[in-house]
Formats: sequence, C-alpha cells, structure tokens
Amino acid sequence: MGERVIVVGAGVMGLSAAHHLVRRGFEVVVLEEDTGIGGSASGGNAGILAFGHLPLPRPGLARKAVRWMLDPESPLYVPPRWDPGLWEWFLDFQKACNPARVRACMDTLGPLGHLALAEWRELSGRFGFAGGLRPPGWLNVYRTEAGRREAEHEADEARRYGFATESLDAAALAVREPAFAGGVRGAVHFPESVGIDPPACLRALAAGLRDDGVEIRTGAAVERLLVKDGRCLGVGLRSGEEMVAGSTILAAGVWSDGLARQAGLRLPQQGGKGYHLDLEHPPIRLKTPAVLTEVFVAVNPLPDRLRLAGTVEFSGANRRLRRRRLEMLARGAEGWFVGLEGARRLGEGCDLRPCLADGLLAVGRAPRVRGLFILAGGAKVGMTLGPACGRLIAACLAGEEPPIDMKPLDPGRF
Repeated sequence: MGERVIVVGAGVMGLSAAHHLVRRGFEVVVLEEDTGIGGSASGGNAGILAFGHLPLPRPGLARKAVRWMLDPESPLYVPPRWDPGLWEWFLDFQKACNPARVRACMDTLGPLGHLALAEWRELSGRFGFAGGLRPPGWLNVYRTEAGRREAEHEADEARRYGFATESLDAAALAVREPAFAGGVRGAVHFPESVGIDPPACLRALAAGLRDDGVEIRTGAAVERLLVKDGRCLGVGLRSGEEMVAGSTILAAGVWSDGLARQAGLRLPQQGGKGYHLDLEHPPIRLKTPAVLTEVFVAVNPLPDRLRLAGTVEFSGANRRLRRRRLEMLARGAEGWFVGLEGARRLGEGCDLRPCLADGLLAVGRAPRVRGLFILAGGAKVGMTLGPACGRLIAACLAGEEPPIDMKPLDPGRF
C-alpha cells in the first residue's frame, strides 16, 4: 500500500475522496463521529442532484433574509442570540449577493457541475446504488408570476453554463405529472439532473469502499490535529487514541472549522440547519423530483417514501429539532399535490449544511501546514458536487493536474 491518508468525515465528500484515493494506491482510513453511515448532512439531503444550480448567495436574497431572519416560519430563520461570528458571516454573505459575484461563482460551479455529473454516473455504475440514478431530472415548479421569473432566471443561468432546460406551462406539466393539484402555473425542467436516495447511496458507497480495502470507522470522534513543525501528522480521537498518517483530509462538515483552527486556518462556515420529513406516497405518485418555488420545499419521490426537505436555520452547531420548522415542510407541500394531506409519516430529522458566505466551497491544500487538506462548504450543493470535490482533492494528494481550475476554491482565501 502507498501513503496512509486519514479522512475525517464519512459524508459524500469524504467517501468520494476515499474512493479516488484508494484507486490511486493510497491506504485510506475514514473516521466518522456518528455510529452509522448516512446520518450526516449528506444523509438528510433532499436527494436532488441539481447540476448547474445557483450558489446560496444571489441578488436580492440579502434583503429578503433581513426580513425573514426573526420570523420562525420564514424560509431563513435566525433565533435571536449573541454570536459575533454569525453576524460577520452575514456581512460577508450580503457582499456576495450581487450579480458579479454570482457570475464569478458560477464560472467555477458550472464546470464543477459537469464534472460531478460524470462522477455520479461512474459511482452509480461502480457501486450499484439502490434505485440507481433516477433520470427524470428535476422540476422547478411555481404558482405565481414572481415564481415563474425566479425559475426562468435559474434556467437562463444553467443554460449559460451548458445545462439543458425545458419550460412547461400548466397544461404540459399536468400531462407529465398529474400528481400536482390545481393552482400550479408551470415549471422549468432540468433533464440532466437526477434524484437519489441519500442514505441508501452513502451506505452503498461505504460498503463498496470497504470491499476495496478502505477502513471506515464509525463512532470515531476526532478532537484534535497532531501538528508539529508546520506539518499535520494525524489526528487525536476523543477516546485518547492517536492516529498517524502522511496526509489528513478534513471533510467533517461544520465541525471542520474548529479542527482547522488548530492548524491556524480559518474556515468561516455557518451551519445552515435543514429539515427533512419522509412520508408515505400519496395515491397519485409524483414521478419527478421537484422544488416548490414559492414555499422553498424540495420533494423527492424515493422508491419507498416521499421525502420533503428544506428551510435554512442558523441556530448554532447543534441538531435540536424545532417542531414548528419541521411542520413547515408538510404545510408548505400540502395543497400542491393530490392526496398528500394526512399522509403517514415515516421519518424526520434535521442536519447542518456547512455554508461558506461567498457561495463557493473550500477544496485543496491548507496553507502553511503540510499534509493537511480541506473539503468544506458544500451548503445547498454539497451532495451534488461532493464526488467532483473528492476527485479534485485526490488529484492534489497524487500530484496530478486537476480537471478544472481550483484557484477559486483555495481554502486559504479567507
């Protein structure tokens, strides 16, 4: 075996990095704090791989966020508390909500999306995900003129970066998806995107990696980096065990920042808490994953359940579930579909999306500390772009030329 690499975090980014590293001859150990695979932010994802999707900051959103943040039933909620780091993050976020900055983000996210689509296809073929990658794409569905303009704007941006779109009026949508109730005015279809079952995909990926020789340890909480003379030598676990490796990759979601600061690196992430609710399928089943534009709810028809996901809540690095926020998903979706009212509930939860204020991810070598690498900041696109980021970080470790320009993703830019 080649050099030993420790990957901290078994979400989609960490597992994808392990996949590419073991193929290049590295000895890979993945450490996951949770006691199982699929319980991370990746596992709680909506499961819509939206290639070409816009970044979290976008024009006009900063003004909306100011109106929303103290409303517990708004799409973006910030419970009142003293947190200087959060307010500094919001100032940076506000600066990023302008057309020039969004275009600069998309100049990186667009090529990264094409790479991610190819990587997801390769992973699906290699590891045989349950249900595979379901090909109908996704629908950005709207009920109002404002919703139509928002959906068409996203379509314009996606086409600019080489992704196909199709506009559907109410009649065409009704033929395609009779599950929608009245009042829906139309949708934009993104045919190249796909739907997945997030926890099932993660478990299948982990099982395949173990077969390939990757060691995956769950219940292994990393508390510190072993840094000496400007080099990361490995990690220390909460149990007291120390593990040594030639390289260490931080892919631990919102908890990567605290570890990175031990090496003098600032990753100004905030945990955008998102909720998910799994329901029994209604009598008329939706076939295509959809986002309900006006209520900010994603709806994914998985093989054995209907997943609702959405909302953003900045309430600190915790997994406290606010029942009122969870119920917003059900209330938001009811009335859009035939037979959804009263559907039996099969599961629920909340997870923390690691959000960097500038709309991009952090992927690459840590500055000033040799042997330390970063995979951070997935926000709303972490599940979609995770396999591409795993390939990029493996290229860094192997000394290969990356398939896209990684300079805008430099973890040292902060």
